[in-house]
Amino acid sequence: MDPSAAATSTGPTRVSTRTRKPTIVNTNTAEQPKPAKRAPKKPRVNKRSYEYLVQNPDSLLIEADMKKILPEVFDLLPQEDKDELCALLPPCDRAYRDPMNNIIEPKNLEEAIRLGMNEQLTLTISPSFLKPARMAFWYAMEGWQEMLAAGNFMPIDPALCEEIKDEDLPWKDDEFELYWGERLERDKKLKRKSAKKAK
Repeated sequence: MDPSAAATSTGPTRVSTRTRKPTIVNTNTAEQPKPAKRAPKKPRVNKRSYEYLVQNPDSLLIEADMKKILPEVFDLLPQEDKDELCALLPPCDRAYRDPMNNIIEPKNLEEAIRLGMNEQLTLTISPSFLKPARMAFWYAMEGWQEMLAAGNFMPIDPALCEEIKDEDLPWKDDEFELYWGERLERDKKLKRKSAKKAK
């Protein structure tokens, strides 16, 4: 204890028995620890983009009520897109618009073909096509939603496709036939040769 400190102090003095470790200051900047690298940020995904909606298993369309959405979306499409979609439909689901803007729905296949050849009529979708009563269409739509949820429409990495394509599969070479039945004939010849040698 320092005697001069004891003289100025009014009470008993306590001396610390702890020793401090000296602080080492590194002045060399080359040896300073570098901050941890952060992983690069993934680009933000637009969950309302066309690609995301029709390819990603987390798409909003999986849980959407397509019976409500699809008729509204179809009405918003430009006429060119509607015509293109109508051309993909079978004749029984097509309708025709006359110059007076009346819609004519064919009652059978022959009538649909006859109406399709009439140049005064324009192709359109049948008004009943998107109604909930069209069970086959809506069943197919539910199947599409299930496939979307399973990830069946996710884009495939081209590098992975090349790996699969370049993969050598020896069993394919063993099973290859120039014509149907070649392997069977080859096996019969081998059996005959082995039977002759056995005699």
